[in-house]
Amino acid sequence: MLNARAIRFFIFLTFSLGLLVWSNKAYAQNNIGWIEVKSTSSSIGADIYIDGKFTAIVPAKIKVSTGNHAVSIKRDFYEDLNRTINVKANQSVDLTAELKRNAKVIKITTQEDAEIWIDGKMMAIGNYANLISYGDHIFETRFEGCRGYQEQININAETVETLRLPAPQPIVGSLKITSNIPARIKIDGQDAGTTPLEIDSDITVGNHIISLTADNHKPEERIIEISEGTQIELNIVLSEVVDVDFRSKPSPSLISINGEIVGTTPYPAKLEVGEYEVAIHTKNHVPVKKTVKVTSNNKNFEFKLKRQFHKPSGFYLSGEYQLLGLEGIKGSIGGFVKNINLEANAVYGLKESEVIYWNSPTEMTKPSGYIYKPLYIGGRIGYSFIVGTRLRITPQVGAGILMIKGTKVENGASDPQTTDGYCIPGLVGARVDFAIAPSVAICVTPSYSFALVESKLYSQLAPASKTIKGYANGVSASAGLCFFF
Repeated sequence: MLNARAIRFFIFLTFSLGLLVWSNKAYAQNNIGWIEVKSTSSSIGADIYIDGKFTAIVPAKIKVSTGNHAVSIKRDFYEDLNRTINVKANQSVDLTAELKRNAKVIKITTQEDAEIWIDGKMMAIGNYANLISYGDHIFETRFEGCRGYQEQININAETVETLRLPAPQPIVGSLKITSNIPARIKIDGQDAGTTPLEIDSDITVGNHIISLTADNHKPEERIIEISEGTQIELNIVLSEVVDVDFRSKPSPSLISINGEIVGTTPYPAKLEVGEYEVAIHTKNHVPVKKTVKVTSNNKNFEFKLKRQFHKPSGFYLSGEYQLLGLEGIKGSIGGFVKNINLEANAVYGLKESEVIYWNSPTEMTKPSGYIYKPLYIGGRIGYSFIVGTRLRITPQVGAGILMIKGTKVENGASDPQTTDGYCIPGLVGARVDFAIAPSVAICVTPSYSFALVESKLYSQLAPASKTIKGYANGVSASAGLCFFF
């Protein structure tokens, strides 16, 4: 029962909605019409407004509701076409848009470089020709630094086709230019004469570039602002310019003037009279920095650079003869890294010990005689100080091993348990290098050594022999030639 009633309700509702839609559609069809705007040569592309709202452009067929509508056709330089059109249901109303011209071509001329403005808009410079609509318009001519011309003109069918507008009138001031020497003047790039110069009421207001030049003097330039009815007094001092020549030994060398690298020697330059900080530098030489005073009588400068023989980093080989203590031939190899010194060396001893006799502590037998020769191998570390251009001083500390080897020279029944011994000495000293030529130096190495560790044999021999003890203890010095790179 309920299902049947629901079905009947659904059928009724569907029928009612369909009837409503149909009736609205029929009503709408009975309340719609069209306005068809047809074009002519004067109206094609013109704007169509219906009831004050832009709708389309000519030509067009426009759907509208039935009743009266305000139609306007608008196009630049033409009079508006306004119509009231009554539209009936399902009908189209035709409207031919024939527009009437309300403008004419006007040619405007004025000063060649003056701006032409119409109604507050810049249109051209010097000349302008185009359609201008009928009615009142504001015409202007403008130019920087000038008082512009303005005029309101009514444009109509009878207006002459060519209008000549007066040029803007210059707004001027005065200018007086002086300098310390007679100089040529340019104003905005144009020759204006020589100093002193006075321009009375003949220079336009605004910014101007003033340039002064004179032989053997630095050009000067100023930007000034001229105001109406006032005089600007401008005094410019031109600095004398001198042809300067910078030379050096050795050459070429880099040259800096007031902190800026400008080239290499020999270096010609044009400089103002005055003082300059000049620096000359080249590889393997001590830089020279000097204040020079440039004048017309002081313009040639020569710099001599001293050779810098030693460098913070490098390596060396040296051959020396060592005196005192351990006498012998010394060879060294070492190097510097940012003045930190590492060295390995060896000394071949040439001074033999006296004859050492070995006795038996228990038997009365003939002793054997021995002489001993030294050999030293060691290393050093230090830090160097470069003094001037040729001298280098390097304090050092180090250690090594001193080896002694005995040779039998007299036969006997008593012999040592071994003929070889050693000592490990430490040392403090200094290395002094004086360069006599590039990569060649005289080297002197004084040092003081002291025994740290002794073998049994060495400890037995040292008290008995000043020579053997002196191998590892006391003052020594070596001298020779050093080759550095």
